[in-house]
Amino acid sequence: TQIAKGAADPGEFLSGIEAMTRELVQTHAAALDGKKDLFREEKPSVGKCPRCGSPVHEGKKNYYCSNKECAFVMWKNDRFFEERKTAFSAKIAAALLKSG
Repeated sequence: TQIAKGAADPGEFLSGIEAMTRELVQTHAAALDGKKDLFREEKPSVGKCPRCGSPVHEGKKNYYCSNKECAFVMWKNDRFFEERKTAFSAKIAAALLKSG
């Protein structure tokens, strides 16, 4: 390459890449609006949220509604299950979401 041979300045090369990247982002930013969901990782759903109907997903400590505007959550360390020494599994969460 020209940089390896000392014929081109690395700083100028990086500045050119930076300028080209900015131009591409500005040019194509409008085309990406509404397409952000295409790149989200698909998580398995435990059931439907009883409040808003959105999918409920399993987290490390809870089962939560995927709708960020909804505050529905079921905690895995729920006292009801801890007193009975029963794990609040995804199967139990799915049954509760289905039948209430």
